[in-house]
Amino acid sequence: MLVDLVELNHAGQRLPREVWRAAVPIRGELSILRYMSWHGHEGAPVFAALRPFGLVADLCTARIWHLSGHSMVLGGEQRLEGRTCEQVWWCRFVLKHTNSW
Repeated sequence: MLVDLVELNHAGQRLPREVWRAAVPIRGELSILRYMSWHGHEGAPVFAALRPFGLVADLCTARIWHLSGHSMVLGGEQRLEGRTCEQVWWCRFVLKHTNSW
């Protein structure tokens, strides 16, 4: 799904509200997938990735914390410079408008 994404943490620390509210969102294709999606692994860890790759580090053990209207909040762990940090993403769904009747 196409989203505008804002990271709410930096290196595992929560950013002040005025910082993330003023941030310019990153637009990309968000994928949320299970590591093992076959039968018997319903509780398998989930990860989230944004394409094009390299804009933000993937979220491991991702969970949807909040979903409403045209946005959601994802939380999980992000691996940065050899260490694991908590990360939270705010994502706004980008709706594609067409004029087809």
